[in-house]
Amino acid sequence: MAASGKRAEKNGSAAGLTVALADAIRQNAHHRTDPIVVIDRIDETNSAHVVVIWDRWEGVPASQRRKTILEALTASKTLLDLTITSAIGATSLEAFQSGLLPYSIVATHRQGDSVPLGKLARAMDDEEEGVHIKGGGSAQLRFPTLDQAEDAYRRLSTHVPGPYWAIVQEVRT
Repeated sequence: MAASGKRAEKNGSAAGLTVALADAIRQNAHHRTDPIVVIDRIDETNSAHVVVIWDRWEGVPASQRRKTILEALTASKTLLDLTITSAIGATSLEAFQSGLLPYSIVATHRQGDSVPLGKLARAMDDEEEGVHIKGGGSAQLRFPTLDQAEDAYRRLSTHVPGPYWAIVQEVRT
């Protein structure tokens, strides 16, 4: 328990996290890397589900994450007209492991392609949005929404034109 408290201190006080998150939400955090904020509005019920993917959650208990998200939404004057039915805070790793990042962009390099694999890897590393996942000799950019993946795909295709990128949706059963 003491270790998680120290991690929470390292990442800032609860009030500091609320202020930082409120600022990010005000600046339209939907298209930022840190944090990634996904707001799913449900018009039929006048409600919303909110997911905040942010590595500053490390060491912060789930109940405090939810409270921080709700306080930040109030402080940013966002979604005041809606009932928040779900507020989930997850680190990048937690989001990946729990399926909150179902869309990925992968490089589709083939032997003999004119663009070196290193150039594709650098382009992915330079991409500011999404969650970077590396392992097993490959790299992926992961996203919670198809819109975010498509935006990054367009940027990567502009940076390195050609048939070198693919959007993949992971479907868990």
